[in-house]
Amino acid sequence: MPITAKTALYGVIGHPISHSLSPVIHNQWFEKYQIDAAYLAFTAPVDGFADTAHGLFNAGLKGLNVTAPFKADAFDFADHKTEAALRAGAVNTLYLNEKEGIIGHNTDGAGFFKSIEKVIPSGSEKNIALIGAGGAACGLVAEFLTISAGKVFL
Repeated sequence: MPITAKTALYGVIGHPISHSLSPVIHNQWFEKYQIDAAYLAFTAPVDGFADTAHGLFNAGLKGLNVTAPFKADAFDFADHKTEAALRAGAVNTLYLNEKEGIIGHNTDGAGFFKSIEKVIPSGSEKNIALIGAGGAACGLVAEFLTISAGKVFL
């Protein structure tokens, strides 16, 4: 689809970000489902997330995926946070809601556990060992503790 003045703009932000495959993946989905949108990668200075994100949303961006090292910054940036974001204390998805402003959400945990729900079904008492404690770990631990009575080892 050609990009026009009506094309919705989305993206991913991180530092570094040039390695990200997100633009390839999302733009293929937009094309396959005939969605008038484009998805780009944006870098921000390590100490400049809020300024960069403000600029992008002020320029018309509709949504932003957030990766390292900005998930805690995105949590602080969001006008409102979903329950998943509040549980995680981190945000990996920002989107514009015309009435409420910028909403912060965290999909890290739900996405991961959806992919392995046959191994760790909701309500199980299985334990997990999580190697790493970066931004995604917050979402994984928070989600695990809502679906399982097991223990988390970091």
